[in-house]
Amino acid sequence: MKRFVTRAAAALGLSVAFLATSAPAQQQSPSKKPTTTTKKKGGKKKPKKPVGKPVEMGDLDEPVAAPAPPPGPTGTASTGSTATSSGSASVSASGSASSSAAASPTSDAHDAKSDVEAPGPTPKDDRDARDKRFSAALLVGVGIGNARPCGGGTCNAYGLGFGLRGGYEITHHLYVGGAFVYHLGFSRAIPVGPFTSQQSASVLYFGPELGYNIDAGPIVIRPYLGIGLGILSASVTSGFGANGTAADTSGSGAHFALWPGVTGLYPINQTFFAGADLRFAIVGENALSLFATGGLRF
Repeated sequence: MKRFVTRAAAALGLSVAFLATSAPAQQQSPSKKPTTTTKKKGGKKKPKKPVGKPVEMGDLDEPVAAPAPPPGPTGTASTGSTATSSGSASVSASGSASSSAAASPTSDAHDAKSDVEAPGPTPKDDRDARDKRFSAALLVGVGIGNARPCGGGTCNAYGLGFGLRGGYEITHHLYVGGAFVYHLGFSRAIPVGPFTSQQSASVLYFGPELGYNIDAGPIVIRPYLGIGLGILSASVTSGFGANGTAADTSGSGAHFALWPGVTGLYPINQTFFAGADLRFAIVGENALSLFATGGLRF
């Protein structure tokens, strides 16, 4: 009996020692995934997919990424459908923005075309647009304020006058030109006792002019100043009764001429214009002169 107990205790000790040494080795050795095989027709075996290993305690510490949910059949209950909807909205918004951006240059080009096709300039500005800066005009008028009584009437050296004017507009406002004016003056027979005296006088002047155009609606008002040379001519012829003898005295003199004035011009069309001219001429004798004027641009 004592021997049996001793043998049993020895056997139990060996079993415990064997179990203690085999358990760590089993934990350290990698676990092999069991595989199952299926037998195909023709005698060949096809390995099946390995079965996942059981989750161990160490694996719970590692984060596991959640798999993406599969898209639903209609795309309404999944994240993918939401992204698709967002992408569609983005594409729609981008398309709208692109169409707006594409339409914008066309609109700008249309506006630019509208600006190009805007109505032409007004008459006061179309000088620049047509580039008709040269002008020529005729002056017809009379000098007043120099008349003096003579022989029961009046004698005015300025009298009826006419002239020519030409110029060039350097800019829209600045004008340079020249003028020639001749006043017919007067010629009158004046009785002096038993004798008769024939008297006459006339004035002419010419020179450059400088003016400045001021727009007043369709009318152009041009203050100007002329400076040049003037000639005053006078003649006296006297008769001595029945014997027919006569004395003729005539003469002329050159004088410095100055004529400040103002002209108003109205454009009849793109070529012709008409207006009035008022000036104060100083040529030996002073006189205020008023002229009607008309001409053309070219």
